[in-house]
Amino acid sequence: MPDILVVQMARLGDFLQTTPLLCGIKEMSPDNRVIVLIDSANAEVAKKCGCVDEIISIDVDSILNEISDKNNAEEVFNIINKSCLSLSIRHFDDVINLNYSKIAAILSNMPESGRIYGYTLVSSRNRLSKDSWFVYFNNMIKHSPLSPFNLVDYFYFLYCKKKKVKKLSFNLIKSDHDKAGLIFNELNIGSDKKIISIHPGIRHEKRSWPIEYYAEVISKYLENKNIEIILTGSAEERFLADKLYSSISVIDEDKSRIHDLIGKTTISETAAVLNKSDMLLCGDTGIMHLATAVGVRILALFIGPASVYNTGPYSEGDLVLQTNHDCGPCVEDMICSDFGCRYTITPEIVYNASQMILEDSQDDITITSNIKLFRSKMDHWGVRYIPLNNPALDMKSLMNFCYREIGKKIISSDYNFSTEDNPHHNNQESSLIDSEFINGIITSGKVILNKAYIDTKWISEDRLKSKNSFWTPWIDSYLENCKYETRNSHEYIYALETGLKLIDNYLSANYEC
Repeated sequence: MPDILVVQMARLGDFLQTTPLLCGIKEMSPDNRVIVLIDSANAEVAKKCGCVDEIISIDVDSILNEISDKNNAEEVFNIINKSCLSLSIRHFDDVINLNYSKIAAILSNMPESGRIYGYTLVSSRNRLSKDSWFVYFNNMIKHSPLSPFNLVDYFYFLYCKKKKVKKLSFNLIKSDHDKAGLIFNELNIGSDKKIISIHPGIRHEKRSWPIEYYAEVISKYLENKNIEIILTGSAEERFLADKLYSSISVIDEDKSRIHDLIGKTTISETAAVLNKSDMLLCGDTGIMHLATAVGVRILALFIGPASVYNTGPYSEGDLVLQTNHDCGPCVEDMICSDFGCRYTITPEIVYNASQMILEDSQDDITITSNIKLFRSKMDHWGVRYIPLNNPALDMKSLMNFCYREIGKKIISSDYNFSTEDNPHHNNQESSLIDSEFINGIITSGKVILNKAYIDTKWISEDRLKSKNSFWTPWIDSYLENCKYETRNSHEYIYALETGLKLIDNYLSANYEC
């Protein structure tokens, strides 16, 4: 009976995005035993995903505090080893490490195992090693607008190579539904009401929608007497309820239709409440993935560093409003002078987009060019995000398509190039694009190609110029997958030639440029 350890010590959302992989391992063989190594904060979620045989939990924060002032790699290893001594005496047939921290790499290296997928330590525990799929994944994530796969797909295809429509897993049981029923009875919410759950809290300020905007859109929702609002969140986010109530401009009678559950429910109870809701409005947060797992329609607001391509809802038919500024998606710890993008998505736009979900409408809504509206769509390889307000093909979406093609080639050696998966295929509007920018892509690639290797030196400045930057992750993925000692101009040139060929194939099948 094979024992397979999956290391996923990140937050709630990351664990939920790992559940298709965990279930996929079971589907490969029912004899597989799935063991997860997680942060103890995610124990409740791990128990409910339905495909885990054993949970090993550790307090990640306490370990981080203990090693924070340690510089010696061997000393760090010994501290982690002491904290997880039971792990070092175990044997696993395979270890799958989905985290890129040094702690996770050390933990993946501790037990005896057949093979380690993802990150591990080599060379006296001092250097990270990763396999080719994670090399590709890393370079794409660095350029998130070009990244063609959701994190769910990156995790899944690291180990499970079979194409399959996947979904996030969180299994509600009868007691969860009963508890949600009691909550609704106590709140006096009738079965004939439309229920909008709103999760205003988010860990990072740059990703958060202003609380006064939430208040404004709630006031707009409450104009409909048939709508009830439920607020969800953790105990640490209790202060948001007070801010919301003080900002909402409706009469007290209408305020009675706002039900505050922030910090008052467990994860399972929150999931059951969401399951009874008609829609969730939220940012890029773990609760969004929980809602996806229990089948709630979602309107997600992706702001600042948040990128729909990486962490959007893994579902069919949900909506995402993504800020589309030249400076974004930004880096989490980058200094920002005004957080201007947080105020780009207005309450009116959110209200109009939510009507598309509540009324199951396909009507377009009017939004500005610095916002994109996406609808999620599943295919055999995972989830795509189809632009609704600007479906015409642009430079980034063309490169996104090409990166998805090369990703498929890495996943499956028997894959043949096809245009059928392209969201713009046979789209009349996308055929109206100006061929000039496509020719510009090809020209810039050829310019870099001609300057790739001169006098045994890499000409890196040309590929890093902003007008050529869409080639950078492509080249980096190829080069990092090469053996460092054998990397040469031929690999560099092959990377660019492959990209140019994919674009040529695409154009010949779709456009006359």
